[in-house]
Amino acid sequence: MKALKDKAAKKIHHSAKEYHQSFKRKMLTKLNLLFQSRGGSFYGIGYIFTLLFLEVKTFVEEFAEFEFTVAGIVSQIIQHIIHLSIESVLNIVYAAIWPLMIFKHFSKPYNFIILIAIFITYLILRKILKNRSFKDYLNIPEKTVQQIIEPVIEQTNHQPDELDTLLEQAEQQQLDHWRSHPESCLALLLLLSFFSKNKSLNQNYCEKIIQEAHQADMYKHLSFKQQCFFYLPLKLSQKPALMKRAKKIYNKLNKKSGDDKLWFQAFSQQYQLN
Repeated sequence: MKALKDKAAKKIHHSAKEYHQSFKRKMLTKLNLLFQSRGGSFYGIGYIFTLLFLEVKTFVEEFAEFEFTVAGIVSQIIQHIIHLSIESVLNIVYAAIWPLMIFKHFSKPYNFIILIAIFITYLILRKILKNRSFKDYLNIPEKTVQQIIEPVIEQTNHQPDELDTLLEQAEQQQLDHWRSHPESCLALLLLLSFFSKNKSLNQNYCEKIIQEAHQADMYKHLSFKQQCFFYLPLKLSQKPALMKRAKKIYNKLNKKSGDDKLWFQAFSQQYQLN
């Protein structure tokens, strides 16, 4: 009985730890991609601050209006979910004009204090990131990432330095922090699906990585060819839903292949996408 309790406790602890790491990684990824998508500027910091403020404000207001009664609770939940969804879309629009929103929601002198705080935050981030990239702060070696990606994309036989060590770390999920950045996430997938000899054993892990990365819109920050390789593990999946998703994704990639049309055709034949 004690052994069963210990086993259950370890499982709960592992699940909680995994959830915490996943949440932390997702938040870090979202904030980084959001910041970079807004030019990594003072405007970007203001956009993030305003969006977070509006989202929290919306949620608190919706929660305060919720009537905790049994009667009609289902309709209430549906109504609030719909309203939250609409408000979230509007918040994205409002965040784009964040200076006006700050003056709308905060009176003097707080609006000016917030603007100054945002500007100071921007200056600090700019100084931090001046000579180092986001990957540096995640302890992701840029050279190693490129050594993994380039041979696969360019179809060469070159292997990255310390491949065995990297493979061991990847398969033991010790490179999970690589999942926080688009290119390093791709590199991790390539390690598991191209360089590894245990591709089938890594399949579930690859699928989990892709699904989380896709939800974070990481693919938008990869080149066309990189996107093609990014989703390959889904093609190898034995799960009908993922195989169907892979087919849809590659159909979309085919439509936007443009100048890479011939390359994509060769890629499709090589990996039997049709």
